[in-house]
Amino acid sequence: MAQDGRNRGHDWEGYIRVPEDGTYNFTIQIDDNGYLEINGEKVAELTGSHSSTSVSGSKELKKGFHYAKLHHENLAVPEEIAP
Repeated sequence: MAQDGRNRGHDWEGYIRVPEDGTYNFTIQIDDNGYLEINGEKVAELTGSHSSTSVSGSKELKKGFHYAKLHHENLAVPEEIAP
């Protein structure tokens, strides 16, 4: 796949169903920038240009449905790395 020097990003949005009240742990593994939000609050976040890295976070949730958003940005590869 040829590099065109552009950054790219994606958002995935939806709802998660929580079966019972409690503290829930979430892990994301991404290349470059990204975050996971639950009910509008960031639970896990990575910033900067890096290879695939994972980060975890936890959130107290009540039983029921909760809005979730996963955001990912793949930064352009610098010319000196991939001409």
